[in-house]
Amino acid sequence: MPKSLKKPGEPTKKKPDQDGSNPEENPLKIALKEFFSWINTRLGWPLGTFLVAVFLLWSGWDQVKELPGVPALLTKLGELRSIPRAQGDKFSILVAKFGNDKDDLHRGLIDDALRGRFNKEEIEVLLPDRTITISGTENPQKAVKAGHERALELLREANANVMIWGEALDLKIDGPMRLHWTANTQAKLNKSSDKYRPDETNYDLPKLFWTDLTDVLSLLSTSQSAAFSRQKGSYVADQLEPFIKRVRLLVASHTLVEEQDESLRLVLANGLQIYGQQRGDSAALQEAVSAYREVLKEHTRERVPLDWATTQNNLGNALSTLGERESGTARLDEAVSAYREALKVRTRERVPLDWAMTQNNLGIALSTLGERESGTARLDEAVSAYREALKEYTRKRVPLDWAMTQNNLGTALWTLGERESGTARLDEAVSACREALKEYTREREPLDWATEYGHSS
Repeated sequence: MPKSLKKPGEPTKKKPDQDGSNPEENPLKIALKEFFSWINTRLGWPLGTFLVAVFLLWSGWDQVKELPGVPALLTKLGELRSIPRAQGDKFSILVAKFGNDKDDLHRGLIDDALRGRFNKEEIEVLLPDRTITISGTENPQKAVKAGHERALELLREANANVMIWGEALDLKIDGPMRLHWTANTQAKLNKSSDKYRPDETNYDLPKLFWTDLTDVLSLLSTSQSAAFSRQKGSYVADQLEPFIKRVRLLVASHTLVEEQDESLRLVLANGLQIYGQQRGDSAALQEAVSAYREVLKEHTRERVPLDWATTQNNLGNALSTLGERESGTARLDEAVSAYREALKVRTRERVPLDWAMTQNNLGIALSTLGERESGTARLDEAVSAYREALKEYTRKRVPLDWAMTQNNLGTALWTLGERESGTARLDEAVSACREALKEYTREREPLDWATEYGHSS
């Protein structure tokens, strides 16, 4: 039988070996063929096919991840993971994944910078697998607003304080970034975004970044402090404990500019004063007194008169509470002096309700002094202070403050009546207590109502 002729240019066919492999085939292809055959035999086609697909994706991942729709799918898959939660005992910063940030270079730079500036006891840095992007949108302002709303949702989910999000404007590590700040507070930030460029020599973040960060942390502290102050009459010591720790650590870090440092020292003192009063913690009150006195070295009457007066009033509160718990009268005398200093600026004409508050506080300190001293001079002064306060603390304007001051007036008059002959003071005391009961009702203020009912009976 004649041999078949080979056509011009046709490769010579090689006879396969007995095992089915071609002797000139690439050894790697032979190994892969045997590997896939083993997978099919041991695992079956469905699972084997899945593993092969995973292998192919992995081997060509750089090309696959750029295919249309894949980035969005990966983002959705990443968002199925839970957000890391902040511990809550220190300020916490979420740093989102940035847009246009290959291999997380810019996010890693910020993470390293934060951990280098603050130790882990001062600031907690969390890296959620989330991206908030606004590039390429037709309405950037609307997109930024939506971005802040999304960031706030994530902050609440993580129980964290601040989120930094945005995009790299250049793939180079020292390229600029457009960053946005979102804070977990109702207070409005002075600035919510800016462009930051790392130093091209050491890749450190610019001074502007650190200034903006401390502005955000200071605002958070001040707004949280104000929220505690608004809960007047409520027990907030449990919430204050981690808050005080966060602010104390931030003050101790010495990373704040002078004005921010003064503001946070005042916030710390106010927190300690409320905490010490509610917990019966004399050490906290003593720390508050020291902090107020440090603040007063900078918050002078000439420089910031109303802030100075507020600090004098709060110093008086801490001293008065300490004085009630200690023997002797030294702390109470200091409290009286602080209140009288405050009243030099907190006048009735200038700030009527603040004036009334300080008059009531002065009356409390004088009443406590009067109870410890013989005679009636201090008690008479206390009665005068309460009656001054009632000129602005009216029932119509501030009903509960009016009732509180009526109660305090009744207590001072009762003590006076026990030391004087006759019943005039006692009759006035009963009248004041009955006035207080008009607002201290059993339904509204059961504990205060019970106290007043006992006094007036």
